[in-house]
Amino acid sequence: MSRKGKCQFTGVSLALLLGATAISEAQVAKPRPATGRQPAAAQQPTTTAPSTGATATGGNPAAGAAAGDLVAQVPIPLAQYAQGQAMMAEAAQNAALLDVHFTFLDKTYENDQYVNVAGKKVRTSCIRFKSTSGFQFKVDVPTFTLTQAGLTVTQNISKIKADGLSAKFQLGPCAYAGVGLGVQLTDVKVVYRARPSVTFSAEGACTIHWNQDTDDITVSIGDLNIIGVQNNIDKLAKDAAREAINATLDGFYGRVMRNELLKVSVGTCGGGSKK
Repeated sequence: MSRKGKCQFTGVSLALLLGATAISEAQVAKPRPATGRQPAAAQQPTTTAPSTGATATGGNPAAGAAAGDLVAQVPIPLAQYAQGQAMMAEAAQNAALLDVHFTFLDKTYENDQYVNVAGKKVRTSCIRFKSTSGFQFKVDVPTFTLTQAGLTVTQNISKIKADGLSAKFQLGPCAYAGVGLGVQLTDVKVVYRARPSVTFSAEGACTIHWNQDTDDITVSIGDLNIIGVQNNIDKLAKDAAREAINATLDGFYGRVMRNELLKVSVGTCGGGSKK
């Protein structure tokens, strides 16, 4: 009996031992997290980028862009993209081929004269100017600097001249009279700033983002002459021309340069646009 019991006890111990061995082997065979020693084939490719603009090629957006596998979902400065400088240069070249459309603003400039009569403001003379005429002119290829901080475009225009423009004015009587005039501006300098950036989809297609501030452009004019108006109207006409050239060049660089960059991006990285 004791021998039979001992055999039964030994069998139970053997079963427990075998079970423990099986559990130990299962634990050894359990998949472990991927480490640097695991074969590359077992690792999963990165499909999204961290907020730092890292890429699937080691966190260098420019290197990733050059390799064609940039997957940054957060905008990175255009200057950080390997093709950014060449894209901006082509866009500036193309923009210079287009006409700039100058048009006076649809606005009346006035400097009416008043006197005080018995505590009341009484108008004695109307001095007003308004023109909605326009003309076209061309600019040379501008210079630009593109850094991670943003884009700065500098344009020097030696002369802008147009004749045969129409306007109307009031001088004295508050009734409009028509006049033909000419505009001549010399030594015009334009400085425009924006912050172009780019994102890439997992498939490698790029999207251009164009950010600009409200004070994105400054225009300085060396000399401005209005030909064909009386002296009393000259200041108003000059104010009108200054505002119009500011609006014209702001629209040119803010809209045209952006659109030309979008066109270039299509051929470079299958680009699209996002404001």
